[in-house]
Amino acid sequence: YKKNTTSGKIEKIISRKSIWSMVRVNSDLIAFCRDCIYRIAIDNNEPKPQATGPIEFLNDKSRIISSYFDKTTQKLYVGTFNSGLYIADTSTGSLMVSDSLLTHFPIRSICPHGDSDILIGTDGDGLYCIDRHNGTFKSAYMANNDTPYSLSSNGIYSIISTSNKQTV
Repeated sequence: YKKNTTSGKIEKIISRKSIWSMVRVNSDLIAFCRDCIYRIAIDNNEPKPQATGPIEFLNDKSRIISSYFDKTTQKLYVGTFNSGLYIADTSTGSLMVSDSLLTHFPIRSICPHGDSDILIGTDGDGLYCIDRHNGTFKSAYMANNDTPYSLSSNGIYSIISTSNKQTV
């Protein structure tokens, strides 16, 4: 749905689809549905299932449940339910699979952390930190009842970074 700025009415732009994740990539919105990926041009609101570069093949492979576009690096991070994390470089069209540590659990949340890190929240495997520029693994944080300052749970469903670089 979108709000028509002229009439003030809410209008449907994609019918009969469950959208699992949506992200703005420059002047387009990309909506990840169970069976297709829509690219929606913001200026004309024409939703069309169409090739979206290197991430198109993910439709056949796994369910996309989270996404984040990094304007600084022009990289699109795509989290899946059962196939790990993919990083598409929108400036070169290349696609890379992130570290194999992230392939067995759903990727629920993706968020920048400072100038050099991306935090990855998983459903059951804690919180991972990867390098924002090359996607390499940096560290992992897991629940541990014996350590008072560890995570209380390994289910990380949402990560938010504030304007003063605090992450919650």
